[in-house]
Amino acid sequence: MIKKAFRRLVLAVIVISMLHQGICAFGGETQGDRGPAFFQIHFSPAAVRQGDIITVKVNGPAGLTLLKGEFKNSPVFFDKKGTGEFTGLIGIDMTLSPGKHHLFLEGNLNGKEIKDNIRFYVEGRKYAVEKLTFPGKLVELDKETEERAEREAAILKSLWKEASSERLWSEAFSLPVDGNTKPNFGRRRILNGKEKSPHNGIDISAPEGKAVVSPNRGKVVLVGNHFFGGNTVVIDHGHGLFTAYLHLSEISVKEGKIVEKGEPIGKVGETGRSKGPHLHWSARLHDARVDPLKLLDLNHEEAPRASRVE
Repeated sequence: MIKKAFRRLVLAVIVISMLHQGICAFGGETQGDRGPAFFQIHFSPAAVRQGDIITVKVNGPAGLTLLKGEFKNSPVFFDKKGTGEFTGLIGIDMTLSPGKHHLFLEGNLNGKEIKDNIRFYVEGRKYAVEKLTFPGKLVELDKETEERAEREAAILKSLWKEASSERLWSEAFSLPVDGNTKPNFGRRRILNGKEKSPHNGIDISAPEGKAVVSPNRGKVVLVGNHFFGGNTVVIDHGHGLFTAYLHLSEISVKEGKIVEKGEPIGKVGETGRSKGPHLHWSARLHDARVDPLKLLDLNHEEAPRASRVE
């Protein structure tokens, strides 16, 4: 009994020591060929789920002058906050497979390149099912309309790849319009009895003609009329973060304009494939479809350290 208790005590001390150093690896395995752990990593929120926007806080040595990252083949841009301190964002796509994923970091320490590989888990998220009925022509598209929709989707997809390393926003995000917010992000949509792509934003019901404003500072990178989205505006907030506004009755900005937080960009409508006046508000972090409501929670909580692969 004494020997068993002693072994348990020694094991507990080892585990606590590893956690204190921030180098505990999942599954009890480590890879010892990566060199010393240069970074202390904090994720916020602590529990990472599909559709989340994660704030990554990195503390490194005092001589760390530059830090960049990569997640799912997309760059992660970091802001320097203090001596050896950096903050960046990563987006967890709404359908990213639950399980183990990796964030790769690379920095410059006194002229020397240092690297680290942060391993963390993504939890699944339960999405509701939404059944809707539209006129047949809005669901079963003819060839010409289908080609139009594909061209418009390609235009949007190209935007997400043009990420600016400059961060344009500095204040907290706010809702773009006052109304009845429907938290239907990620809902599986059954249209006229057939399953379609999941809903990649949220809907905010409001009277037609009500002003829609920019939730934060950014640059207008798209103004157009799309088959599904109707009158559409897309804002680039920098660091790979974009927000989109669909079904507008009017648009009051032009491409290339820098808009400030609270500045009008259009009015609520029901253009495109829409049932009643509302704003469809969505967000992208690079190519990841993320819940726009998570923008309202940025930097609001501190999280424990993430684990790394050594």
